[in-house]
Parts: sequence; C-alpha cells; structure tokens
Amino acid sequence: MGYATWAQALSGHRLQLLGNTGKGGWTTGQIRDTIGDVLALKPGWVHELSGTNNLVSDALVAQAKVDKLAMWDTYERAGIRVIVGTLPPYGIYTGSMRVWLDDLNEWIRQQAQKRPNIVLVDYFEVHAGELGNYEIGYNRDNTHTNPIGAAASGRLLANVIKQLVPPRRVVSHAQGDSANLVTAGRSKDGGAGTVPTLWSTPNLAAGAFSRIARTDGVNGRWQSITVANGSNGSNGSNGSNGSNGTIQHNIAVNGTTLSVGDVVISAIEFDISNPDPAAAAKTQGFSTRLQAYNGSTTTDLAQSMCFAPTSTDNFPSWSRSGILVTPPATIPAGTTTLLFQVLCNGGGTYNVDRATVRNLTKLGLPTNLG
Repeated sequence: MGYATWAQALSGHRLQLLGNTGKGGWTTGQIRDTIGDVLALKPGWVHELSGTNNLVSDALVAQAKVDKLAMWDTYERAGIRVIVGTLPPYGIYTGSMRVWLDDLNEWIRQQAQKRPNIVLVDYFEVHAGELGNYEIGYNRDNTHTNPIGAAASGRLLANVIKQLVPPRRVVSHAQGDSANLVTAGRSKDGGAGTVPTLWSTPNLAAGAFSRIARTDGVNGRWQSITVANGSNGSNGSNGSNGSNGTIQHNIAVNGTTLSVGDVVISAIEFDISNPDPAAAAKTQGFSTRLQAYNGSTTTDLAQSMCFAPTSTDNFPSWSRSGILVTPPATIPAGTTTLLFQVLCNGGGTYNVDRATVRNLTKLGLPTNLG
C-alpha cells in the first residue's frame, strides 16, 4: 500500500487516479520516453516524482534536470498542472549520493518557485531525520517506505491536494439515495449502544456502538465504533479480519438493482481517533472490503487498504479522517449476496458515515472510477 493510496483516502478522493505510468528502477530518461502514455490519459494533474535512480553519477544527475524540464514544459503546453515531489532520503548514503540528492532536491525547490504550473511536495522534509537519513521507522530497506512512511507521504500530498482541488461527490449524502445500494448508509435508525439497523457484527458487543453529532460542517451524526486496545485482528491482504471491529451490510444480488457481471464500487467517510500505539504487529488498521457470497462461501472482491503479505508493520497511530474507496469489482457468477464490510482492527474510536455502494454498470458510469 503506497503513498498514493494514502493521499487518495486522506484527501477524500478529490482527484481520480487515472494510472501510474512509471516503473521501479527507471531513470528520468526512461520516464520521459513514456510521456506519451501520460498525455493519452488526458489528465488535469500529473504527479511527477523521479530522479532517485539517477543518483549514481554527476552526468545522470545533470540529465535528470534536463529530463524534468522537458517533461514539465510538455505538460505546461498541454495545459496540465504538475505536483512535483522532492526525493526522499536514504537510510544509508554511500559515495556522493548525499551530495547528489541535496543538489537535485534544492534544484527542484527552486524550479517550483519559478514555474506557475508546478506545485511542490517536499517529501524529503517529511522523511528525513536530524542527520538527513530516513527517520527511524519510516522505511523498510533503506530506500523504500514502510506503511508508516507511505502514510506520512500520503498525508503531505493530501494536504496539498486539498488546498488546490475542491471536493468531488464520492459518497452518497442522504438516506434514500436511489443510486446507493446501501439502504442504511447513514445508520439513521441506530441508537446508542445498539448495532446499526440493517448492519450486523460478528465480533463486537452492542456497547461498542454510539451515535455522535458531526462537528465538521456536515449535517447528521457519525456511527461511532469503539474497539478496546489490545484487541487482536488482521487487516491483511488475505482478507482476514481477526476477532475485532467488523460491521457488515448485506446487499442482495436480485437481478434488478444488482446482477452477476455488474461492476460495483464502495466508499465510506471516516474519522479515526486514538488508534492503539502499542498494537501487536499487523493488527492496527482500518479498511473496507467487498465480498461475494454464493450461499456457502465468500470470495474477496476488493479492499480499500491492506498490508503487503510480507509486512509486519501497523498503520499509523495518529488520528485521521477522509474517505475510503474500494477499486471497482465485478460480481462473479453464483453470487447471491454482496457483503460490504467495514474493518476496524486494533484499538481506537472509528467514526463512519455515508456508506455507499454504487452499481457502475446500471448507472452507466465508467468502470475505472477511483
């Protein structure tokens, strides 16, 4: 799970992600050679982050500047605005790497001040410790971020996006929205100490639920879910949700509002406070998931956030808010019920509202929304 996923969630999906045209290990020249793939997507914004693989010689660092200028000029002529990032630090520097990194990053900062179509996101400032190396706990191999580091990058990028891009309608606002397959998306009839109406939970006591007023300018109330610290759970890519924090809404595959072969997408608004800072490895996280049920077994279709299979890290323990959106998913043959699950793993208070599942096929919407 990378920084782009975090940026999308924490910015409320203000931008629709069209694609990632770069590849790990590429130099700026290789990225520049594929700029036609970017233009073909017809984006309004591009996030340009390149140059780490040029930090091997003076010549390649100089070439990075030439390539970046050429890419930025191309985007400007196409009317595309650019969010450019500084390069993050390394855990360990060898040779002249630190000199090259500092030189390229300072050049990027100066260019961002000169060019009106460029907005700067300074990842180095977020990740570097006092000595200029990766802050302890932010990387997994001295080069790449772990979930905590990715979340820090995503939070920074989200803050920039929220200053530049107005919100777009991702979740259903009101109960009774005919385009929303979740009939209790705002848990309107749930009371304090009771499981929300038309939702179920396999592992939470009724006392874990309450309804609290929203104070963020949105009318209505949060459905608040409290999970005790020390609870065991997993938010992993294998779909396991452990023994805590799951609520679920069932949607019938009835052949009318939802049919086999339809493409669906889900979203929910969240506000999390006080996640357990001492949770056991791979037990602290928050996610949503779509599953298909065929009368006897369930199949995972899509999940909004998950750990990498080899990860032993937790999600960050800082409070946060935003919108989670699952990738589009196709209803497989034999499905009788679509399960929309909210996974609150690890201790903390999880406020959710405006749960939404849309049938993109029935609505005639593009099936690559995200």
